Amino acid sequence: MLKKKDRLECEQATLDDDTCTALDCFAAEQYKQKASLDECSAGLLERVAQLPQGQRLVINEVFLKGKSQREVATALGITSQSVYCSKKAALDALRRAYGLGTSGLH
Repeated sequence: MLKKKDRLECEQATLDDDTCTALDCFAAEQYKQKASLDECSAGLLERVAQLPQGQRLVINEVFLKGKSQREVATALGITSQSVYCSKKAALDALRRAYGLGTSGLH
């Protein structure tokens, strides 16, 4: 907790123009990065929504809810191998949609 004297000094502190400009640039860059991330997230969720129902369900359970393949298999009444295959097919489809292969960009 700040002492009264320290608090007063903090309130009286001023920033010079260069510092304000640097802070404004930093804030603007942070906003751009967040906006870009939000756009990427929205695009990814849109692509996930276009997957076949089984693949979409597996992606949702594994990646969004953090469940293991075994937990998903038990909940869905299918084998862990089926969950693995659905997850792999979904991830392959998403990679193709973004122009990525197993070894990176094409």
